Amino acid sequence: MKAAVFTRYGGPEVVSILEQPKPAVGPKDVLIRTHATTVNSGDSRIRGMRVPAGFVPMVRLMFGIFGPRRSSQVLGSSLAGEIVEVGEAVSHYEVGQRVVASMPKSTGAHAQFVSLPEDGAIATVPDGVRMEDAASVLFGGHTAQYFLEELGSIQSGEKVLVNGASGSVGAALVQFAVYHGATVTCVCSGKNAALVRELGAAQVIDYTEVNFLDTCAPGDYDKVVDCVGNLNWHDVRNGLSAQGMFLMVIADFWPTLRAGFSTKSKGQRCLTGTSNPSAKDLRRLMDMLNAGLLTPLIDSTYSLTEIQQAHARVDTERKRGNVVVTMKTAA
Repeated sequence: MKAAVFTRYGGPEVVSILEQPKPAVGPKDVLIRTHATTVNSGDSRIRGMRVPAGFVPMVRLMFGIFGPRRSSQVLGSSLAGEIVEVGEAVSHYEVGQRVVASMPKSTGAHAQFVSLPEDGAIATVPDGVRMEDAASVLFGGHTAQYFLEELGSIQSGEKVLVNGASGSVGAALVQFAVYHGATVTCVCSGKNAALVRELGAAQVIDYTEVNFLDTCAPGDYDKVVDCVGNLNWHDVRNGLSAQGMFLMVIADFWPTLRAGFSTKSKGQRCLTGTSNPSAKDLRRLMDMLNAGLLTPLIDSTYSLTEIQQAHARVDTERKRGNVVVTMKTAA
């Protein structure tokens, strides 16, 4: 099979399309032919070893000190595809089903085939939903679920600010917050204002013209979610309500370490973490997508053979939503 492989850290040029062994299928595994996947900010950071300050040693230990170890050489955290083979002990899935899946170690989806345990993070794709759309909501969607629902316990009527609202995660956060009945303020460039308003934003702050921190008054927001990594707790907390939360989707090592201790007597909290989607999470995303409660936002679409261009697009940090990669031309 063909896969997008990188054997050294660096720019988009380090990713090549190579022949790889087709994955084995165990008794309780399903083999999925990938139809669509995405290149997200996490893929870009790992490939270029451009991770938040303080995390480089930890990330190198996870993925490879001097270069990516063999088990990490194919990036890609999630996919949409079709089951083409099932193990003899599989009972929940059958050949021909369209599914989405999240990879156990957030790598391996940029390949024509993946093999996963049937009790892993897999969910069926509803009839009528395009594979590209299904793949595009996974990374941002489950991240939004985790930060707003698990960590943030979002409530109807709350005031939420999303910093970096036009990317994959930011756009999903806007939609989840609106879904829960929150009033959403978005920080993004002026050219993306119409986009986030269409997603449900009540107010847009153009960061190229004004620093939103200069506009904050005490109690303005119940949740501030940072998808960019350019905010800090000490500045943000002044604009939070008494029980407000600062949710850091991305942060340097020391702010992350301090997050658990950054509380005030008033009850304000600074929180961060890592989302690990379950099959239940993916089923919910597919249900929301099918019901029109979650809008797929696709910035651009590339074939597997154009994987370098897909990485380059993500590296610009100017994408709107998701960069999708399809397997259509990967013979």
